[in-house]
Amino acid sequence: MARTQAKKETTANKETTPAPTIKIANPRCPKCGCTELAKLPGDAHKTRTLKERDIVGMGPDGGPYNHVTWKRVKCAKCGQARVQIEYELRHAAAKKAKAGKKTA
Repeated sequence: MARTQAKKETTANKETTPAPTIKIANPRCPKCGCTELAKLPGDAHKTRTLKERDIVGMGPDGGPYNHVTWKRVKCAKCGQARVQIEYELRHAAAKKAKAGKKTA
């Protein structure tokens, strides 16, 4: 009698969640054109999150997003402070939105 082998589960059959895609609207300093960030005074980090919102739309590059973050940053070269907007496509939130539309 021939024995049957158990099928191995392949990674192609598993559903994987890719990392979120982040697009920054204008990563350059408007004053000097530098892309390096300096640490903010009184803060250990180079950015300080002002607000985050779950907003769905199309970004400045034409790609979809479902989360927007506004961050306070400071240029390392000239010291110009600005607000940097990040458009993010979070895949878990996109799946929840699709599941909500199916039930409605």
